Amino acid sequence: MNYSPYQHFLTSGVNLSLIALFFLLVLQWGIGIKHQRPPGQRFLPHGWQPWWVKIRTTTPSCTYYFGPFPFRWMAERHQSGYCEDLAVEQAQGIDVVILRDSPNELTLLEELD
Repeated sequence: MNYSPYQHFLTSGVNLSLIALFFLLVLQWGIGIKHQRPPGQRFLPHGWQPWWVKIRTTTPSCTYYFGPFPFRWMAERHQSGYCEDLAVEQAQGIDVVILRDSPNELTLLEELD
């Protein structure tokens, strides 16, 4: 029996396994067309929070989020560069925390009373 290349592709067990694996990944990781997850979490497994570098400054009174990072060590590796950039901009009172979070905004300017 002669199969067309398309029919052979569909009947090959290896190829069907790869197609099934692809759809499993799409369903598990939420890489579908409609993204319901925040941008920093689109390619992470469901329920897994990414790591962020949260930097608060007293002058100006702001909170900055840098990330997302899939691993804590990546956030730790980049934090010094972010602090240096803020120091060049003459920010003062720099406090750094590395945490798992889902920030809605990356820069929060605190209102002055």
